[in-house]
Amino acid sequence: MLPLIESFWDTTDKDPERTAVIDFDRRITYYRLVSLVKITALWLNSNGLLRGDRVGIHLPNSIEYIVVYYACWRAGLVPVALNTFATLREIEFWTKDSGCKLIFSNKLKNVSTLVPIYEISMDQYHVTINGQDIHEPLDELELPRVSLDDIATIIYTSGTTGNPKGVALSHRNLVANIQAIIASLEISQDDIFLCVLPFFYSYGNSVLHSHLVAGATLVLQNQVTYPAEILKTIEREQCNGFAAVPSLYIMLLSKTGFCGYDLSSLRYMTQAGGPLAVAYVEQIHSLLPDVDFVIMYGQTEATSRISYLPARYLEKKRGSVGIGINGVTISIVDSDGKECRPSDSGEICVQGENIMVGYWGNPEATSEVL
Repeated sequence: MLPLIESFWDTTDKDPERTAVIDFDRRITYYRLVSLVKITALWLNSNGLLRGDRVGIHLPNSIEYIVVYYACWRAGLVPVALNTFATLREIEFWTKDSGCKLIFSNKLKNVSTLVPIYEISMDQYHVTINGQDIHEPLDELELPRVSLDDIATIIYTSGTTGNPKGVALSHRNLVANIQAIIASLEISQDDIFLCVLPFFYSYGNSVLHSHLVAGATLVLQNQVTYPAEILKTIEREQCNGFAAVPSLYIMLLSKTGFCGYDLSSLRYMTQAGGPLAVAYVEQIHSLLPDVDFVIMYGQTEATSRISYLPARYLEKKRGSVGIGINGVTISIVDSDGKECRPSDSGEICVQGENIMVGYWGNPEATSEVL
């Protein structure tokens, strides 16, 4: 088992000229992506950051986001994805709670009194940070290597029951979950996947890593309020994979009916982030009968995915969230901790290497759920 950053490096070595990311009119190969990651990692390393330090990322889905995220791993740091739709108060809380040393953002100005803010942009060959071109040093700096049990990232929950909690995930957690997702969905380097889910969200985070580690091509699209643009992108880029939450599928059904565009390239679509009514699932299946519609269930605390319903069981198991992904054990227990009988209600208990290390800096909350 290797940390995802090592698997990403290995994937690049196998086919460096394959397109890794399509970001509107920008396209970048795995080779060029790795080069930008390395330059950024060396910059982080040379600016006084130490292994395990946290770095905030307040960027939209973009090549810049991906480069900063993977550069943090390459430099032995912990990326903390910040919701780009959050209030300033929320961002200040996450920054203080996680102990971020700096934040990459092209929008934030008002939290600069807390930590330094760095603007970042790049093209195929150059990284620019705060207006300064960053070049790879002639004398190579030695970058720290991460271990599987190091903290890999902190993802903040919504905070519906109080202050948001930072879910601390290890590199082992991520590897276990991402490899299981790749196997469940049969993701390969031949896939071209359209991602509209924000990377700061655990579902979007899993899409990012599962496809880059598998060597696939990731197409970024941030115009979710324009459903027709999503279908237009699928047609133009010949995408064969797509993921969305229930509200977006409902919007696509009501605004487009999945009609008017050539969607024949689609192999599968996944749905998570809450239940989608069976009637909508059946409607999608009737409109796109040749597309595998895979229902998934997960939690941030379980890295992202816990179970999936293989498309072949969609009609037979209506309303089900399916079976546990590889390496996950699921049981339903009653108030006494005993396993329930089929059809009885109870608490879902999950075991596996994907289960979080704990809530960042909050041992009491951790002990309540682990």
